[in-house]
Formats: sequence, structure tokens, C-alpha cells
Amino acid sequence: MFDFSYLKNQDEYEDAIQEDSELLDKDETFKNTYFSFIERFYILFESKASLISNYNPLKGICKYYNDLDNLIEEVRSGVFIEYTLENILLQSEGRKLISEAFYLYGCMLFLLDYLIPGKVRERIVIFYIRYKGLSAIESMNDVVKLVR
Repeated sequence: MFDFSYLKNQDEYEDAIQEDSELLDKDETFKNTYFSFIERFYILFESKASLISNYNPLKGICKYYNDLDNLIEEVRSGVFIEYTLENILLQSEGRKLISEAFYLYGCMLFLLDYLIPGKVRERIVIFYIRYKGLSAIESMNDVVKLVR
């Protein structure tokens, strides 16, 4: 399994694997054995409902952040006519919801960092990219930023 240096030298890594039949066999065995497990981790990082065969309402970290960011931006731009960020923060329920939303995001990041070390996260993402392909992954840049 490779880290993010794979993204800079993909051809070199792939050529080395293709030239050595033993590495090719190990690569295929690893893919067949662990791909579904790795895909579950990637779904945690990215969370695209289309990746999940049976819809699961759990959101991944990137999707949660994007949704939270979009909500704050919509409130600021006036999409919700009756609400501004200041009005929401003046209400006790609004303060609770906003603070809990950011607290939850912070907990996700803390647990991600605590339970899945950085090198492991990198290798999971690169493994997934190698077998899914860059074109099949829409928000790869967001996921790479998250796990980095």
C-alpha cells in the first residue's frame, strides 16, 4: 500500500507492480481480500450515498462539513429570509444547534485522528483510488485534504 507520494508518480509505481509477477499476484489478492473493507473506510471519509449499496443515512466527514458550510453560507446570503446568523445566535435553541453542529464536526475530526493514524488514512485513500480510478471519485481532493 502506498502513501500520497503515489499521486505524484503513479506510472512508476504501477509499472513496478506490473513487471513483477509476485507483486502482481499479491496486489490482486490484497484487492480481492480487502477492497470492501477499504471501501467502507472511504465512505466514512467521503460519504456518497451512491457508493453504498443499501442506503445508509450516516454521513461521512467531508459530506457533513460541506453540508454545514452550505447551511452557514445560505444563512449569511439570505436564503432564509427570516434568519440571519446573528438572529440564530441570539436564540438559545439556535446557539445550541450551531454549537452542537460544530462540536460534532470537531469530534469527528478528533476521533478520526485518534483512531485512524495519518499514514493509515493515506494508504486507505490511495488504495481506494488505485482500484476505483481517479475519474470515478468526484470529491477526491476534499478527502485527500481531510486525511492529510
